[in-house]
Amino acid sequence: MKIIFIIMIFSLVASSANAQDCFDRLQEAFDTRGANPVADGMHRNVYISYFEDGASRCISGKVRVEDSKIVSVFLQYDYDTYELMDAKF
Repeated sequence: MKIIFIIMIFSLVASSANAQDCFDRLQEAFDTRGANPVADGMHRNVYISYFEDGASRCISGKVRVEDSKIVSVFLQYDYDTYELMDAKF
């Protein structure tokens, strides 16, 4: 029973650390290589990082760009389904 409890705590800590790690990895990539202008259109295979309830979340998705601005963000779920992300700002 103790082993199961220890494994559960380790899994919880590892999953929260992984969420922060994904943001840190993306931030480091941008710091290292910088960013380039993005053409208008739908861009697939993007990684979206956002903060919710004090924790960072990273998920695959796609975005629509118009006039060099992101106008729509879609989060990718199982079976290659996408759902429009609600703007909370």
